[in-house]
Amino acid sequence: PLRCLGVDWSVWLENDTRLVFQNTQGLMDLPKPVLLGSHQVENAGIAVAALTELGFAEDVCQKALLNASWPARLQRLKPESFPELPEGSEIWLDGGHNAAAGQTLGVFFADLSEKRSTPLYLICGMLKTKDAENFLSPFKGLARHVFGVTREGEENSFSGQDIQAYALKAGMSASSVNTLQDAITGITHSHYGETPPRILICGSLYFAGQVLRSL
Repeated sequence: PLRCLGVDWSVWLENDTRLVFQNTQGLMDLPKPVLLGSHQVENAGIAVAALTELGFAEDVCQKALLNASWPARLQRLKPESFPELPEGSEIWLDGGHNAAAGQTLGVFFADLSEKRSTPLYLICGMLKTKDAENFLSPFKGLARHVFGVTREGEENSFSGQDIQAYALKAGMSASSVNTLQDAITGITHSHYGETPPRILICGSLYFAGQVLRSL
């Protein structure tokens, strides 16, 4: 059977603390998803809708929302992995690589900036099949600088220079580096004496996997 959002079921966040799911069978008062980002509310609703169709009870839905894990989707990395960065630095990892992901990430980091204003740096590695300019453009005016990373031995990836060019075309400050560590070093030197930076490593699930393996 086809079950459509806005017709057969709906979902919303109540007071930023609870997830409310409603379908023809009634209401469920559920925990807020542990996965970060406003887009995860609708994602959680889709999951709960599927679980209810399969006959699972409310307690299963609660456990699912509290225990969901999705590596490289707004994953907060431990700052100890980058000891050269100032204390209090934020390091995020996300494998998003298309225009929709760029828009979603832009909204998330704009919200973070309202809570704690600090310059955002992007470290981006991306495949040649992706639209780098449209992925990066939502960060214009939000990110201080973009570091394009060349993924050594990956012929299907953009070079750091390619990503730099797309970022510049999108109206952003950008440069090219050879490795993730080069980008971290560049941020450390350029951000010296300021409030701790916020960093997003992004552009590819392959790049995200490489980062997680290195850590």
